[in-house]
Amino acid sequence: MTEFLQTALTFPTLLYSILLAFCAIYWLLASTGLVDIDALDGFLGGDGDSHHASDSAGLLARMGLGGVPIMILLTVLTLFGWMCTYFVHLMLLQHLPAPLRMLGGIATLVGALVPGVFITSLLLRPVRKLIVKLRPPVPPSLLGRVGTVISPEVDGKHGRAEFADGGAGLILQVRVAAPGRFVRGDRVVLLEHDATANTYLVISESQFNAH
Repeated sequence: MTEFLQTALTFPTLLYSILLAFCAIYWLLASTGLVDIDALDGFLGGDGDSHHASDSAGLLARMGLGGVPIMILLTVLTLFGWMCTYFVHLMLLQHLPAPLRMLGGIATLVGALVPGVFITSLLLRPVRKLIVKLRPPVPPSLLGRVGTVISPEVDGKHGRAEFADGGAGLILQVRVAAPGRFVRGDRVVLLEHDATANTYLVISESQFNAH
């Protein structure tokens, strides 16, 4: 037990141990309903840098994992990275002199990401459809509802809008057909739902009323 803790709580395994602890706390809070499983997706794709959000969405699409919650990806990737660094640290790094141990630790941290991304993609692709099916069904009454854009902008790859539901309100991932674009504060109407990506196609309120 002492050797396990010593390995897990020293460099380079320590960094992955911290990430793994964060994931464990997140899933514990998610199981109690205090946070939503897609909360981090909204944070990354909402009020931050829209270019980063677009890049993240594009990367997930290229991996064949569009629509999979970021926290599931992060958890699997972190678990693999932790296991890789732990066993390399245990069997090799701890027996090296301090300077070589530091260089080897940095190389292990970076090197674990390459196979980690590949294995994460390989493991999650088969369960992607199941993950999408586990999302709650879309109430038909949502379509046609008017809301307000709350992200810096909405285009064909990212954006969020808030819709009244008689309670605390709904914050949904919305998209607009090219070359359309909305900015924060614009009024939009839900037109279609993409069940695969769990996003909604929207048009402007004025355009909707014109029809």
